[in-house]
Amino acid sequence: MFGYWIRLEPISFGQTGEYAFRFRGMPNEEMSLQLYTVGESDRSALTNLSTQLPAVLTDQKGRVVCQGSGVVPKEGEPCNDCKIPTDKEIAARQQKEWILMSGPDEAAYYHVNCLNKRLKPSDSYTLKLRVLDVDARTPHIKLVPTLEGGQLDLP
Repeated sequence: MFGYWIRLEPISFGQTGEYAFRFRGMPNEEMSLQLYTVGESDRSALTNLSTQLPAVLTDQKGRVVCQGSGVVPKEGEPCNDCKIPTDKEIAARQQKEWILMSGPDEAAYYHVNCLNKRLKPSDSYTLKLRVLDVDARTPHIKLVPTLEGGQLDLP
């Protein structure tokens, strides 16, 4: 599959911290920010945490390209009298938390506010990530901030 992957330095997920990355020369593509896990892809270890992950991507003029914040995702909890959430309720929840995508060997968090953002080769960017209020159950692993884009849409 064709596309671009720009991987930044890993950050610590299980420890409070602040990280800033500056870069330029991006492809003239829509890019999405994802935080890939290193060494952990088990959904049960990566969900239902209260750890906060605020992220802000700005251009050289200080304009916000994307901003994601909130907790890592909650998995569905069993319930006897639960109602099915509406599309509006699901969309509102997604604005407030990271979403986990995972497979047998790989997992990554993404935020709907940081998907398919058009970046320009001539602009410089700053990505600021913070890990706050670390839940005691948060795995002590690294997250790799990755900007992806340019893949072909296949049927």
